[in-house]
Amino acid sequence: MDGCSLAITGGVSPVVTHGNYKNAHGAGPRASQTRTLRKIDEHHLASGFGAVQKSLAKNQYAATHAEKTQGINHLVTVVGIRNTTTNLWTFYWQKRMSDANNLNAPMILEGRNVIM
Repeated sequence: MDGCSLAITGGVSPVVTHGNYKNAHGAGPRASQTRTLRKIDEHHLASGFGAVQKSLAKNQYAATHAEKTQGINHLVTVVGIRNTTTNLWTFYWQKRMSDANNLNAPMILEGRNVIM
């Protein structure tokens, strides 16, 4: 992910939603984390999926504006693993950094197996 938010319901069949909403009424070009999380929560409830129990928000991993201006970006991969004995899911995320100024440099892992 690159600036989006992720939300997960609970239970043996969790619903995972990946979303990104911009500020309402042209209030700026940037995505609104507050609006995104609210809209995802509203969608989960209206669709009968239940309340969001876990989330990964943009401010937990995304690069700052200053970093992006310098060509630095933070990306996240999320993985869910189901325990076949308990039939429950555990979600992990891993952050990595890329540098647009040094395209030959490998991505740098910044966080490994961070449990949600």
